[in-house]
Amino acid sequence: MNLSVEALAKATLELDPLPEVSCALLQDLLEETSGLKETLAEWVQLDPVLSLHLLHLANSRSFGEPGRVQTIEEAFLVLEPETIRDALLSQVSRISLEPKPSVGALNDQYLFWKHSLACARLTAALARATDFAEPAVAYLAGLLHDVAKITLYRRHPERYRAVFEFMDRQKAHLFEAEAHVFDSNHSA
Repeated sequence: MNLSVEALAKATLELDPLPEVSCALLQDLLEETSGLKETLAEWVQLDPVLSLHLLHLANSRSFGEPGRVQTIEEAFLVLEPETIRDALLSQVSRISLEPKPSVGALNDQYLFWKHSLACARLTAALARATDFAEPAVAYLAGLLHDVAKITLYRRHPERYRAVFEFMDRQKAHLFEAEAHVFDSNHSA
C-alpha cells in the first residue's frame, strides 16, 4: 500500500481535535470575554489538529501567500476574528464520541497529546537555547511531528496492527515497520 503525501495530509485534516481542549475552547468562544484572541491562541497551541487546521487556513490562497504563515501567532494576525471563530467552532463541533480502533498507546489520545506537547516545549526550549530556529516555529514542529502517525492508525487500524506485529517479530524500528507495511512512514 503506497500512500501519497497529499493523501496523508488530506486525511490528517480529518482528525478530531482533543475533547479536553475543544470543550475549554468552546466555553471561551461562547463567553467572548476580553482578551479572547490571546486565550484562543493559547488553546489552539495545545492541540495538534487545531493548530494544523488554522495553519492550513491561514496559508490558503484566500488569505495571501501560501506557505508564508509558520506560527499560530502569525495565523491569528492574518485571519479575521470571525474567520478564526468560525473555523474553531467548525472543528470543535466535529468531536466524535464514538470509540476509535485500538492499537496500544495510539488509542490513548491523552498520551499522544502529552507526548506532542512535551516535544513542542522541548523543541521551543532548544530553539531558544541554540538560536537555531524561531521558538514558535520549533514549537509547532514538535507539536505536529507525529500527527501523521495517528492519521495512519485511524485510517488503517488493521494495517497499523501489522506494523506493531512486524516490529515485534523482526525487532524493527517503527519507521522500518511502517515502510514494510505502508511502503512509506509517518514522517514521509
